[in-house]
Amino acid sequence: MICPNCENEIDPDCCHCGSPIKNHGYSDNHSPVPMGCTCGYAVQPPKPLKMYILVKKSLPSHKMIAVAHGVLMAHLKFSNRELQDWRPLYEQWLNESFRKVVCEVSDADFERFREFSDRVIVTESGLDNMEVSMVFCPRAEWPKPFKYLSMSKY
Repeated sequence: MICPNCENEIDPDCCHCGSPIKNHGYSDNHSPVPMGCTCGYAVQPPKPLKMYILVKKSLPSHKMIAVAHGVLMAHLKFSNRELQDWRPLYEQWLNESFRKVVCEVSDADFERFREFSDRVIVTESGLDNMEVSMVFCPRAEWPKPFKYLSMSKY
């Protein structure tokens, strides 16, 4: 691999101090810099994969059930061997991150988030098959509207 700044050949897995970059701490008094780099290009750790779960604020009840059912439905969908686009990313999230962000949204916002792909919409039979939550396949980079959601307080 070539450093984008000094254009030297670098080893992105090993710091210039000899420590593996994957577990490199800042206790060594320096940021991890790949072996072979002369410009001090600091390696940024990869962003963790996160799964977003949106639940309607207007639900009279069943919010926790909507989250639980949604995560299970997402697991069944995104771990499907036939879905080659999502499966590797989902398996990486399952094995390395398992981070979830649960947000309560208005009915209007719920409708707006339909435009984003790679999702599961959950209906609740106890509420006359009302749509209650939406779960998105985990990813590291999220479209801008996700950054403005409020996390649920329950």
